[in-house]
Amino acid sequence: MLQGTCEKSNDMKMNAVSGGWSAVKLLEKLKFCNSGIIKIGTLERERSSTKKQELCETGHNSIPSGCVLLVVLIALSGIFTIIMWFTEFYMFQILQFVTITQGSASYNMWQNPTVKPYVSIYPFNYTNINRVLKYGDTPIVQELGPFVYRETVERINVEFNANGTVTYQERRSNEFVPEMSQGDPERLTITVPNLPLISAISKSADTFYLTQKFMSLFLDGFKVKPFLHLKINDYFWGYEDSIYTLAQGLASTVHRDARLSKFGIITGRRGVSPDRITIHSGVGNLNELGVITRYNGLDTLDVWKTDECNRLDGSDGSQFPPTTLNRKSKLFVFHMDLCRRFPLVYKEDIETVPGVTAFRFQAPRNVFDTPNTNPDNDCYYTSETFPPSGVFNSSPCNGAPVMMSFPHFYLGDPELRRDIHGMSPDPELHETFVDVHSKLGVSLGGRSRFQVNIMLKKADGISHFKNFKQGIILPVAWIEVKVDKLPDDIKRTLQQTSISINLGEILLKWTSLLTLTFSMMDYNVVVSDYTAMDRVLREERAYILNIVKQIKKAGCNVLLIQKSILRDALSELAIHFLDKIKCMVINNIEREDIDYVCKTLNCRPIASLDHFVAENLVSADLVEDVMTGNSHFVQITGINNPGRTVSIIVRGSNKLVLEEAERSIHDALCVIRCLVKHRALLAGGGAPEIEISLKLAELARSVTGVDAYCYRAFAQALEVIPLTLAENAGLNPITTVTELRNRHSQGEVTAGINVRKGAITNILEENVVQPLLVSISAITLASETVRSILKIDDIVSNVYMSILEDIRNVYLLIFLIQKKDCTYNLTNILIL
Repeated sequence: MLQGTCEKSNDMKMNAVSGGWSAVKLLEKLKFCNSGIIKIGTLERERSSTKKQELCETGHNSIPSGCVLLVVLIALSGIFTIIMWFTEFYMFQILQFVTITQGSASYNMWQNPTVKPYVSIYPFNYTNINRVLKYGDTPIVQELGPFVYRETVERINVEFNANGTVTYQERRSNEFVPEMSQGDPERLTITVPNLPLISAISKSADTFYLTQKFMSLFLDGFKVKPFLHLKINDYFWGYEDSIYTLAQGLASTVHRDARLSKFGIITGRRGVSPDRITIHSGVGNLNELGVITRYNGLDTLDVWKTDECNRLDGSDGSQFPPTTLNRKSKLFVFHMDLCRRFPLVYKEDIETVPGVTAFRFQAPRNVFDTPNTNPDNDCYYTSETFPPSGVFNSSPCNGAPVMMSFPHFYLGDPELRRDIHGMSPDPELHETFVDVHSKLGVSLGGRSRFQVNIMLKKADGISHFKNFKQGIILPVAWIEVKVDKLPDDIKRTLQQTSISINLGEILLKWTSLLTLTFSMMDYNVVVSDYTAMDRVLREERAYILNIVKQIKKAGCNVLLIQKSILRDALSELAIHFLDKIKCMVINNIEREDIDYVCKTLNCRPIASLDHFVAENLVSADLVEDVMTGNSHFVQITGINNPGRTVSIIVRGSNKLVLEEAERSIHDALCVIRCLVKHRALLAGGGAPEIEISLKLAELARSVTGVDAYCYRAFAQALEVIPLTLAENAGLNPITTVTELRNRHSQGEVTAGINVRKGAITNILEENVVQPLLVSISAITLASETVRSILKIDDIVSNVYMSILEDIRNVYLLIFLIQKKDCTYNLTNILIL
């Protein structure tokens, strides 16, 4: 039996239906046209095109004006459809608004960004330096901080170039944020390596021994110490250093400008940067939007071994080319401190702003690996000896033995953490990533996390670090630049822009497609002479007859046709021809029923005459129209190779009865599904609910505070189930539930409400059971609903979750106790 098919009326559901055509009984071994869904609408459109062409050729050998307008409309609609569906023209026009042009809104936001990043600095304090210097112990470091600064970036001295590029300098200012920081940097002190001294020793390591001894005497004369005790603020923003003053060529670990009067690890993040950066504005070439083209007037670096590694064409991190942005893209950011392009690869889709999709790109795990495991890094190594994997040697760029890495040597060689104790890498805290708008290419947030280290290259004639391991990499500090929360006005703008872009694209795409479709379908043709009318009728007759001949050639004698949403699926002429070839027609099958029909017949629908062949047909023994009272349905029996489906015919006096019967069948099927998923039954009749209610009430009396209220509320709520059951059975609910509670308090765990007898009996012996999963699911859903309502504080929420877990366990225990081979004591189990 087929569920809800074959009738001409629109009602194709499980309920009984009526129709106006008589029963047809066919002989055995009838063949089906593969569920026989021929999209007559499609064929009629082809036929209409032929008719349209014929009409355009008639009428005194002249072209009607309506035909000309129709052809023009179809052509324009087709062009518009191709542009919207198969090109990036729409997004190209939208992205013109994000290019950097003088006086535009995007230029103002680019020049003075309203988003102010937070710069968090985590310096490393050396806690056992005296023992290290005296006895050669392994250095132990302690991470301090964070010390957070709100940074303002302005782009000044902006020059627009004729080739579509923009040249500028950056001016940075910082404001300390005490509420986000751990301590006052102006009061706290720290023990740190003497970075200028280490740089000077590294410079002299390859010189003559006498030169080294002379330098050692010079350092002793100035009483230079290998480690310094400084105020953290001075360590960050600059302190007086004799070596740095005399040898300004030894720059700090972050900035490379030796003209500054004081040495500090982040002094370059204040004031006007001497670097002049040139980026592409996107005008004329959106593929280069935001890409750096020149750095201090040079279009390439002269630091590394190959041209590939000396390339500059990376973003500054605020904007990426939107036209090439997708999940397979590899983004590049030109990192000033690394002096190289830093790659980023796609990780996942996220929503940093509600309704705005962003792509999260993260640093590759092998970005700082040695050439042995990452051959792409070979050009960054200028000597035959490599530092351990996980650090990047940026000394060729800044002249100092600076080694960059991820915080706490994350993803680095374990040797790095064996040489320095106190390192504890964590992906959640130390991973670098950026979130990019999926359409516009604008950075919406992210974390830039890098650690500054310095390599100790000892000299034989200088004894300041004699007890240190040669080549040890000493961590200095790690710096996080983050954008957490966007201003509300930017959030609103992004949401409105994203919705407008997506909605506009969808509307234009479907408008173009529907315009093309209706221009080819819905039209009126006025025939002015009988000759043209006869030609149209002859063409229609020949066209339909050709379709019917193809059906007959395939050997099909039962045809199932899907209901058309635009017109009648069959014309009267088509029905006449199909009747002539003795082909039964089951018309107007609803679209949602097609999938079920195909599963039942174990076939697939046919949408073209090219596939209407005998190999695609299925067979059955009998198809008949069965009458049941005043209603009827089509019954198909003896299907060869049927699908795994079951049809149920439901009859009723009215629609409400049918819907209620359908819901009951659905509920019964759900119960069976619960048993299949979790094969466990327990007593019904309100027995498990009243048992749990008693145990919760007992537990409520043994606790105090919020817990007691929650346990008591759960107990009272569970009593509603047997109370409602008694009321629906016509029993006195108060008396029945009181007796049921009394029986359970006496240890009768399986006592329940017997609706047939109107009394409390051992419900398990009456075979009144219910799936365990149904009870657990009901309690779970009810508890989650209460949690969402009462989510006032975490205390209430956590208590409810603990009670819910207890109830689940009790249900499982009741199931075990109700088994005949189980003799557990419920009270003892609950106590355990």
